[in-house]
Amino acid sequence: MERKSLDDFVSTVIHSRERFRNELRKLAGYRAACVVVEADLDAVLRGWGDPGLLDSYTPERRPVAVRNGRESSANLARMLSPGKNPALCDDTPEGEECRAELGPRYAEAMSHEWYTLGIHLGYRYDDSPICWPDGTVAPPLEVAKYVQEARAGARAPHVWLSDGRSTLDLFGDGFVLLRFTAHAQ
Repeated sequence: MERKSLDDFVSTVIHSRERFRNELRKLAGYRAACVVVEADLDAVLRGWGDPGLLDSYTPERRPVAVRNGRESSANLARMLSPGKNPALCDDTPEGEECRAELGPRYAEAMSHEWYTLGIHLGYRYDDSPICWPDGTVAPPLEVAKYVQEARAGARAPHVWLSDGRSTLDLFGDGFVLLRFTAHAQ
């Protein structure tokens, strides 16, 4: 595998950005990886991120992309699962019977696409070279269910504060280091 220079890499990303975004749109709206990739690239281009940061792309994003792509493909298969039903849209007793038989099965099959909170919020960068693991066993990644966790490389937990803000509102636009000790400053 040929290793490109940082300039070549940046040029490729800039010229391919629209194609990259179009490919991500095909993944049924699972676009969070695009934001993270651009944030890392921005850090390097602005000079405060070490070029080694770009080495985190593959181990962080590939497992997320594979998982999201697999789920997106399964969604397409479920969407196409009824096959051809010529009478489906007919305003006839045969059409009504077809809809009555197909509707509940199709709604059940498509519920897998509709309930994907685990995909949208539950991705983690378990193998990131810039996240330090805490030694605990990672919980399973699920499609429909999202369980908040305070692991390095995971989405930060959300809690409503007494003033009505979310803990996520306290993070701002940059990187955040959470320190949980009695004397944290």
